[in-house]
Amino acid sequence: MHINWHGNVLDHSGYANVSRGFLYELNRRGYNISLLTDTTFMPMDQSLRRFYEVKKVVGSYAKETGAVKDIGAISSMIKRFESGITITKRTPGQVSSGLIPKPHIAFPVFEAEPVPFHWINHLNNPLTVDEVWTSSQYCVDIFKRGGLEKPIFLIHEGVDTEVFKPKKGFDVFHTGDNFVFFSNFQWSERKAPDLLLKAFFTAFSPEEPVKLVIKTFLGFVRLPPEKEIELINRKIEMITSQLGITDTRNVVLIVQTISDEVMPNLYNSADCYVSTSRSEGVGRTNLEAMACGLPLITPDCSGMSDYAKSEYAYMVSVEPGKRVQSMDNISENYRNTFWFEPSWREIAEKMRFVYEYREKAKEIGNRARQAMVNNFGWEVVSEKMIERIKYWEENI
Repeated sequence: MHINWHGNVLDHSGYANVSRGFLYELNRRGYNISLLTDTTFMPMDQSLRRFYEVKKVVGSYAKETGAVKDIGAISSMIKRFESGITITKRTPGQVSSGLIPKPHIAFPVFEAEPVPFHWINHLNNPLTVDEVWTSSQYCVDIFKRGGLEKPIFLIHEGVDTEVFKPKKGFDVFHTGDNFVFFSNFQWSERKAPDLLLKAFFTAFSPEEPVKLVIKTFLGFVRLPPEKEIELINRKIEMITSQLGITDTRNVVLIVQTISDEVMPNLYNSADCYVSTSRSEGVGRTNLEAMACGLPLITPDCSGMSDYAKSEYAYMVSVEPGKRVQSMDNISENYRNTFWFEPSWREIAEKMRFVYEYREKAKEIGNRARQAMVNNFGWEVVSEKMIERIKYWEENI
């Protein structure tokens, strides 16, 4: 069956990352694919990815690379849509209706509740889609509770366990013998940098040999790195001043986009990965960190609960029903929605535990790696998608 795929593929967004993973796997299995792509972040010819290190960290690490590791495979897919199944990997408001080859599948995620009513109405329109796929049980539940009438199926996202894997000998942060906590996110209320900083400064004093490395950016319109660091430092100072903290020497900032091929070096330069997110449709950086064998500290909520389990991750309890407060760096679709509030005290306790009981934490990381290989490699998670594609092959 011919597959038409519509969505971002050429940039570093989560949607594009997921699209590439599934497209490579469908291509490997011999499917004929037409790709209609667009990019919201950055054109491929601006492919210099460099991260900058500050706060007492000397040096920088740079690599010229794009987001797409197999440009030839992707280029061969960019052609006119044909009769067959159409899969749209975009937000519900961006799902086209009308002259799209049918059956038409929408493949969205969302990170808050309720799902905007105009999105639900659009997906329920008989002219829009025939069924919906989404990437976590949390997303299945919030779309159903929001009034979705179309059939909805859970198809987990995957991670390239051959790219994201444990590697020894990396110290791209130049932190020496310091214990390194790493977190990677867009600076926003949903990602909860306030909770991360509060937990870190509660767990550790400035004199201890421990670093918190934050790879972040402010918004989809990227600023010069020096300006972005300046603005983020101001936000950090606003948070730490409320805590009575003046010594932030153990916080390391990294800005700018880094390719999939280089990102494993960052994970493998850390000792533990920390997510404090108030909600995730999935939480791709958690998957990447676990695939690299890092112990993970993460809230037990939303899409994160699908793959982070207490047997191989440090789960943090949450309180539900926190109303979205700030609209900085997020869509208007989040207005009047709710997510979760992780316990910053538990985050601090688990950070301290991992720091003091390192061998136990390493064993947790090893189990996390095995869970990713067994359950979340692209070949594994694609089976459910292939099952749905075969259904439509037999029922058109």
